[in-house]
Formats: sequence, C-alpha cells, structure tokens
Amino acid sequence: MEERGISELDLRRMLEDATELSPGRQTGRFLVWARHGGRRWVVVLEPDPEESIAYVVTAFPTSEP
Repeated sequence: MEERGISELDLRRMLEDATELSPGRQTGRFLVWARHGGRRWVVVLEPDPEESIAYVVTAFPTSEP
C-alpha cells in the first residue's frame, strides 16, 4: 500500500470505520467503502474461509467526494 500513500494502520482504521460492503466484480471478492484523508476509498478484500482471514487485494481512492 506504500505506492498509495497509506500504511497498514491507515488501512486497518479504514476497515474499522467502513461505511458499505458490496460484492466485487470477481467472484469471492468484496468491495469495502471507507474514508481516509477526506476522500472516499475502496478496499478490495478476498476472504479465505479455511484460514478465517481476509486478504487485502488492493485499496484506492475514488473520484467520488
């Protein structure tokens, strides 16, 4: 996430304060809508049910306010 200018801590805060969750375009992935730095962000998660964790695929700011 360094190339996006966010840290792991920023990402964890975004996930804690997420405002919306929706299915992703790819089966098995989810879009998490959050805010960071006054902008709206999308975090793409891919759950691993066997491990009981979710991997962060990517995160990016949107053009929406």
